[in-house]
Amino acid sequence: MQHACGTCGQPAVIIDRDTRSPWCLPCATDLFRTGDPVTDYLPLDGAEAYADLLARGTSSTLRFR
Repeated sequence: MQHACGTCGQPAVIIDRDTRSPWCLPCATDLFRTGDPVTDYLPLDGAEAYADLLARGTSSTLRFR
């Protein structure tokens, strides 16, 4: 079963476990860059690219510890 991104309708690569929202890679990347990454997610086809983004930890915002 193919899931569509809840924001733009593209094929989703992850599903947020907290909100049950599906996200495509561009929309999930936008969330990451604004400082609100999805960290608890169900991976779908293509999720490796999002996992790599999280692993690199590149964000335009400051990380809080």
